Amino acid sequence: MRRRLKLVNRSRWKRAAALVVAIPPVLAGLICGGFYLNVHRQAAAMSLDRLPVLPIPQGSQKRLLIIAPHCDDETLGMGGTIAEARKNGAHVTIAFLTNGDGFRVAASRALEKPVLEPKDFVRFAEQRQKEALAATRTLGVPDEDVIFLGFPDRGLTPMWQANWNNSIPFRSPYTGQTRSPYARCQTPSVLYSGQTLTRELAKLITRVQPTEVFVTHPADDHPDHAAAPLFARAALRRSRSTVPLRYYLVHRGDWPLPQGLHRDDDLVPPAKMATLDTLWSAIPLSSEARTAKEKALACYPSQLALCERFLTSFVRRNELVGTLPETSTSLRDPASDNLVRFTNPAADITGVSVSQQDTALKLQVTLRGNASSRMRYTAHLRGRSDQRDLDPSSFVEVKLQPTRVGNRMVAMTSVPLSKLGLQPGQPGKVWVCAESYWTGTLAVDRTGYRELTLNGQPELKL
Repeated sequence: MRRRLKLVNRSRWKRAAALVVAIPPVLAGLICGGFYLNVHRQAAAMSLDRLPVLPIPQGSQKRLLIIAPHCDDETLGMGGTIAEARKNGAHVTIAFLTNGDGFRVAASRALEKPVLEPKDFVRFAEQRQKEALAATRTLGVPDEDVIFLGFPDRGLTPMWQANWNNSIPFRSPYTGQTRSPYARCQTPSVLYSGQTLTRELAKLITRVQPTEVFVTHPADDHPDHAAAPLFARAALRRSRSTVPLRYYLVHRGDWPLPQGLHRDDDLVPPAKMATLDTLWSAIPLSSEARTAKEKALACYPSQLALCERFLTSFVRRNELVGTLPETSTSLRDPASDNLVRFTNPAADITGVSVSQQDTALKLQVTLRGNASSRMRYTAHLRGRSDQRDLDPSSFVEVKLQPTRVGNRMVAMTSVPLSKLGLQPGQPGKVWVCAESYWTGTLAVDRTGYRELTLNGQPELKL
């Protein structure tokens, strides 16, 4: 009897231990399931009813410049608009900033090589160029209006920050090059630096004289997509162009929802971005334009082989573009828009604001929850006075100090205006990007760069 009781007790302890071990993954599963269920519900509740309609450009006097970070982004974000505009007689130029040479898994699959050498990434990029030309022909754009700038995949953000100056070029971790190795390139052997990319884009803008420019949104999750609009703005300023700049989105969490091919669904903005400071417009597409977009997408087998469900999500009844305020002292960032940020409110950035305080810039980053000692908060800034173009030395990286202001938790710092190439009492601009890191190294949230305004007037001290 005693032995039987011991066995029963041991069995109960094992069941209790198994239950204790099972609780955390079950809770994690419930949290994940609840989060994604809520995301899908929010997406289903979205509608295009309140969005203004942006008409398709018509006539030869309309000249569109589509700036794509990689080969396929032009089709995903703007393929139907391109096809419709070409059908209506508008001129369309497509500029690829990179050839997408850094997609290691796709390159291995396409070249049937598990271990890749630098020359293999070049071969893969040349294949992606061919796919892009096939896709853009399908959309009605002749080859001479398709421009490959040849800059490095995953190199646009570093070129904006650390490798802006021509004296410190960026070296691609894939091709191993600091200059473009591609035969088809606007400028052969172009140097990999922020200054050079701005110059190359400005040269193209001056030649094309676009009436509208489209580029990826600054809040896009992909670092190349987030950096592309920075260079677009800098190039427009360098070329003295004042044409409208519109933004299309490709990567943002699980968007678009539902994923997969849903030809008769509307493409709506991500729920968490719909009510912030992007003013979205819908571009309705004819059935012919949607068919052309789907056929153009089929010209990218190297991408469809791995991401078909995601890529076909963009074949819908409309496309989306947005505009951002030209002058603002703050930006608003989506909150709780992915699982990591949802479960870590201390890392979730909801906004950034700048003001002038005597001879310094005051930067304030708002957090969704209380700050954590395990979090690191940083900001990247690049200043520009209204009197001159970007100064290579005006880039600054700073750490932010968490504190409480009223009922909000914020992270703050001050930066001398002189470090940003700005003068006290004079208006200027500053590009700002705020980031949060878990235990100092794991990135959790990033706002993407936005150009904010300093009016030259010191903040009032009450």
